[in-house]
Amino acid sequence: MAVNAGNVPEASGALVDQMADRLLASPRRERVLLLWARPQWDGPDVLHRGEHEVHVVRGVSQLAILEAVAHLPGDARAVVLTDRTPDDLGDAILTGIYAQNLQFAEEWELVPSLFGARDVAQDLRSHSWAARALLDHVPPGGWETSEGFTVSARHALGGLLAHLIGLERGTIPDADTLLAGLAEPEQRAAWQSVDDELAARLAQWAHRDLGAAAAFTLHVARQKNYLTPLALALTAGVLWPADDEAPVTAQVEARVRLEKYLGGFEPRPADLRAVAQLADAAVLRVDNDPRPDPKDVQAVTTAATQASTLLDELGWADGARRSTILPEGLDARMQALATAVAAGDGYEERLDDLLAHRQADQVREVALMAVRLARWLATNEEPTDHLAVDLEQHTTDGAWVDVAVGAVWNASDDPVTSGALATLVERVRARRSRRDERAARRLSEVTAWTPQAGWSGAHGVEDVLRGVVQPWRAVRGTGGVLLVVLDGMSMAIAHDLAEEATRQGLVEWAPETLGRRLAVVAALPSETAVSRTSLLTGEVCHGSSATEKRGLAAAFAGTPLFHKGDLRSGAGAALPDAVASALADAGAAVVGVVINTIDDATHKTDTSARRWDLDALAPLRALLAAARTHRRTVVLTSDHGHVVERETRQLPSAARDGRWRAAGGPVSDGEVAVSGPRVQADGRQEAVLLWGDDTRYGHVAAGYHGGASLAEVTVPVVVLQPATATSGADGWAPVPEQQPVWWNEPVSAAAVHAPVTLPSGRRKKAAPPAGGELLFDLPKGDAAAVAEPSDLVARVLASAVYAEQRHTVRSASDVTDEQVAHVLDELVSRHGTAHLRTLARALGVPASKTPPVLIGVRRLLNVDGAEVVTAPGSGMVRLHVDNLREVFEVDG
Repeated sequence: MAVNAGNVPEASGALVDQMADRLLASPRRERVLLLWARPQWDGPDVLHRGEHEVHVVRGVSQLAILEAVAHLPGDARAVVLTDRTPDDLGDAILTGIYAQNLQFAEEWELVPSLFGARDVAQDLRSHSWAARALLDHVPPGGWETSEGFTVSARHALGGLLAHLIGLERGTIPDADTLLAGLAEPEQRAAWQSVDDELAARLAQWAHRDLGAAAAFTLHVARQKNYLTPLALALTAGVLWPADDEAPVTAQVEARVRLEKYLGGFEPRPADLRAVAQLADAAVLRVDNDPRPDPKDVQAVTTAATQASTLLDELGWADGARRSTILPEGLDARMQALATAVAAGDGYEERLDDLLAHRQADQVREVALMAVRLARWLATNEEPTDHLAVDLEQHTTDGAWVDVAVGAVWNASDDPVTSGALATLVERVRARRSRRDERAARRLSEVTAWTPQAGWSGAHGVEDVLRGVVQPWRAVRGTGGVLLVVLDGMSMAIAHDLAEEATRQGLVEWAPETLGRRLAVVAALPSETAVSRTSLLTGEVCHGSSATEKRGLAAAFAGTPLFHKGDLRSGAGAALPDAVASALADAGAAVVGVVINTIDDATHKTDTSARRWDLDALAPLRALLAAARTHRRTVVLTSDHGHVVERETRQLPSAARDGRWRAAGGPVSDGEVAVSGPRVQADGRQEAVLLWGDDTRYGHVAAGYHGGASLAEVTVPVVVLQPATATSGADGWAPVPEQQPVWWNEPVSAAAVHAPVTLPSGRRKKAAPPAGGELLFDLPKGDAAAVAEPSDLVARVLASAVYAEQRHTVRSASDVTDEQVAHVLDELVSRHGTAHLRTLARALGVPASKTPPVLIGVRRLLNVDGAEVVTAPGSGMVRLHVDNLREVFEVDG
């Protein structure tokens, strides 16, 4: 090899190390290796390799080399750095050295072996600086072995970048890992300590091979300020949003001011939007991780706080309120939603905006409940003419309103949000108050229950033993009845508990004539001593727990009744032995249990926003489990409901109770006088009750009962059977969906959805199967005319395509034509979109029974993969009407 004396390379530490290893590995055991390099060396004069020593000699001349070699101690070896040519060195030196010649080691020749490869890819070799960098920064344990025979720039430079930053060994970084890694102060400091020239070259490579977001991260992480790359990326997302709306002046000015924080990164809008998208994804990934690393959570929290601070420093603090990531964006969306529900306009759109925020789960419950109240206010108020209708109205929507009011009460400490929600609640309470007054003046309409009349009228709590417990205890194949009285349970609480109970392997039943949860009327005043005694004795009377035990035992011979003190179980037991034994006793047709938790709480604890569940009402969960085990029917009921203390005003009265007083004197606004055999007021059959939930007689408490509001006098009766039961009491059936439509979707569904592209290839018309009958006849008249929803559905079910589907789809027998018609009619009438629970109401089945029906409907209608009926998520079902018409070849 010709030697150019004017182009002598400098030997790096890694190069000298490689030469030392070669010398020691030589089987000929030469003592000296001559390396053609500048005779300059800043490293240690002796390299220790286990028990061996390798001396580094500066070979400035032939004499200097001979002198150094001659004085090598023992069996030490030497790597000699020399810029002398072979002619200068002569045979005296070249004889006996490694490979009998001067070594010309080009750094690229050393790179493949560093990665266990045979060669270097051209994309790596094109970076002239890379070989020296890879040799100079070999990590302990060496570089990660290349997967192929050729080491690539992605593998080598990615590994170099990860090593310099301090990422986990073996990491080949991308934009995501860089953004996450450089959120750590230690790794950011390590990157900032890298030589400027090398850092710039790596950032340039990253821009080309890893993308603009990676380069952005590397540039900004070099800046020694309080900001993490994630914080700057979130800020960029606010300043350059994806919606491309025209920026406001303050936003434009903030963009300019941001440039000083970017570390030389050129702020192209497209690149910054890519950075922002990456940051959003990184944040959401942590949010959605069921078990996130606490360090990741802290990094996201810190970045969001820093981004908000930076936007303020940039002069556009309002930008944070537009963000779907920063907490200020959630506050702004909640304020907008609260304002909309208070005004009764635009709240559906504001709800969508709020739910798009990453932290929406923090306020989801409040937001949904507020919107539900606004939807309810937008419904028509149906007039009532009888107490039975008042009870039905309260059961089917009024009690659901009570649930929602509880959720939004005291929901926010933000003055804008809380003020708007207060306005909403005022509107709701005004409408509810009119209902309460109307029902209170009809309390005399309660009639005695008879088997012949059934539950069609308004009946009292005293009829529950005769009309509910008696027929259910006689059902064959069951283990009798477990009667659970939750003292103070309102219909609103019953809705929550029944929903939860059905998730415990139980099915709810109700009178077929009602098609809904049964409600009866409390004895008056609606307090425990009167109404619970009347419930458990079967006649309106005043008494104590002893009276109740005697009365229930008289109604059903030998029936045990367990009160508060009887429900304390021993260590490790969910139920006391006596209760467990009674439930297991096949001879005990009825077992009674009274749980006082709710009633106790209304007197002692603030329950204005409390949601009751099975775990809060011990031992209810254990009782339900035992009932399933012993095949007992559960009758879950109450003696009265209650109203919660929500800014009530005290009326002047000598009454010792909060919600009723003795008869006498004028009846004021908000009061109602009641009399008759259903009234037991200190020995008199007359009293004055409060019907408004905003007033009281006595001292302020957490809650009250005894009055005449629907929440107090409506007693829920929830009948539950184990799901394995095959029959029920005569005249009873599993209840259909109970949630009102407005609970799950807008009152007026007007969403219009673009049709989905159909699969290629049109189906040919097929004749119906021989002997097949169609459910509907085609309507007469102009076939091209626009059809009403029911006509459109009739045409579909009468089509040849539908008939063929009925003939060919194996699972078609799982769903009836009537069910298909109900689903389609509901979807068409609601402009193509309905909630699963809305369809359950249309089908007249519980929500749990709807998915199998929907699966059958989709198999019948989604012909050859066409998207006619889809389930996009969140419980919603969508009908693509244009596709329906095209697939089934119907007009109109």
